[in-house]
Amino acid sequence: MTARGGVKVSHLGTYLGLVLTSFFWGTSFAAAKIGMSELLPVNLVILRFILASLLFGVALIFLRRNVWRIELADLPRLVWLGFLGVSAYFVVQYYGLTHTTSVNTALIIGTSPIITGLLAARVGGERLVRQHYVGMLVAFVGLFLLITKGNFYLTHGESVLKGDLLILFNAVMWSCFTLAGKRVVGKYDPFVVVAYLSLLGTLLLLPLAFISTPLTRVTFVQQLPTLSLATWGAAGYLALTCSVIGYFFWYRGVQRLGAAKTAMFTYLNPLVALVTSLILFDENITGLVLVGGALVLTGVYLTTRTRADEPQAEMVAEQKVISN
Repeated sequence: MTARGGVKVSHLGTYLGLVLTSFFWGTSFAAAKIGMSELLPVNLVILRFILASLLFGVALIFLRRNVWRIELADLPRLVWLGFLGVSAYFVVQYYGLTHTTSVNTALIIGTSPIITGLLAARVGGERLVRQHYVGMLVAFVGLFLLITKGNFYLTHGESVLKGDLLILFNAVMWSCFTLAGKRVVGKYDPFVVVAYLSLLGTLLLLPLAFISTPLTRVTFVQQLPTLSLATWGAAGYLALTCSVIGYFFWYRGVQRLGAAKTAMFTYLNPLVALVTSLILFDENITGLVLVGGALVLTGVYLTTRTRADEPQAEMVAEQKVISN
């Protein structure tokens, strides 16, 4: 059964969850701006995931044991996911940002849905039709207009190239994180998967809290006692909305829609960020930005209407559900 516009009724909640995730991730820059007024970027990530892990830990306590229990054989994969999607992902991203521009970064990160789609079709067992490829192209063109705002000049140079390559690697990491999670979310509830990978990823991040590196000139433990209530609130927002809720809805999308379709919702993040900037910071908007936003929405719409292979409903129905 389908709703008006061709969206399956059974997937309506999944789509809404991904849109909500895009809203949270798109507005995260405002909270991050508050947090980074007192914390170095990597230290803010450490605090964010410590808080997220505490929230996940409390949630797991209230779940039935048969829901949160995992097989020991799956632990290495969860450690790998925690490394890809939490610890290494943000470290590589912030190190890359120190060597390139925000415009270059946004455009290169925009290749992640394309990389995910190609990998999903090549090695992920997902069948993509022509309309999906058209949607990816349309959305990326929209992203280009949205980010550049008509200024098509991109910064170049040896140092910038290093940063661009790191950000490209970062995009590949997120694509691998999305695809690698398909197997475990086909076996366990997505919330449980995200809880474990967050806990494990945070453990991998913790050494950076105590040692000084090029990214942590002042360590996390040195900055922690000086934090204001506003910074704690910003970190809490990032932990609850972007990490707990956002990662859960992301992997639920992978479980129910497949990696390629889920990845396309990444294109909504800069659109939400732009609207947030207009509201909070009174930024100017141009005709090209409006066209870019329309193209992003069109591209995402085209891909969500495709009939690419999705996880079978029977498999989804067999998933363990979260007990209140």
